Amino acid sequence: MELWIFRKLSATMLAGGNGAGIVRRYGGYIDTLTVRTDLRSAGGLFSIVRIPADQFQSAIAELKTLGNVAEESESTQDVTAGYTDLVARLSNARRTEQRLLTLLSDRTGKIGEVVQVERDR
Repeated sequence: MELWIFRKLSATMLAGGNGAGIVRRYGGYIDTLTVRTDLRSAGGLFSIVRIPADQFQSAIAELKTLGNVAEESESTQDVTAGYTDLVARLSNARRTEQRLLTLLSDRTGKIGEVVQVERDR
């Protein structure tokens, strides 16, 4: 199971690419990035970063050195079911590919007939 942690950071933390480099170095990526330049406030940046669980604490500690954190939250997402589904679909696609390659190399009829037989399976 791969576990991702989500954290919201509001500040100028990711400005200039420094924060993006930190996130990438820890194996994560920036999911959402919103810059606010409201004239009535100091403005700032809102971001959701996704970082692997085993790198999370180190990455967040380093990101916090880039600015003032206005808000934080974190959550996890279990991706086991999605991963299992993708593995099954990839396995089926590979079997289909092998079957088609074998059919093409061993075929005795026209390619259209071979494809029709495969569709009928």
